Amino acid sequence: MSKKQKRLFPRLSVMDTGGLGDNLYAAAQDVEEVLLAGGAVPGEDYTRLDLLNLVQPFVRDAVRGFESSTQPWSFSADEVNK
Repeated sequence: MSKKQKRLFPRLSVMDTGGLGDNLYAAAQDVEEVLLAGGAVPGEDYTRLDLLNLVQPFVRDAVRGFESSTQPWSFSADEVNK
């Protein structure tokens, strides 16, 4: 990722594994990481809404069927509340 590119979902200072919004955010961060590694350009190749639309089915299913300790995405924050 070049210095000019800014992530659409930057690192947060605090996240909560039990919150739907933070789960969506964390999953979107993981997908964005893959896109950036593949050379995608934020705002040109994908938008925030694209990322949220991609992760919504996974987060919905995870919230329905998994405990917070088994979520398949990472929480990129300085502090993560469980």
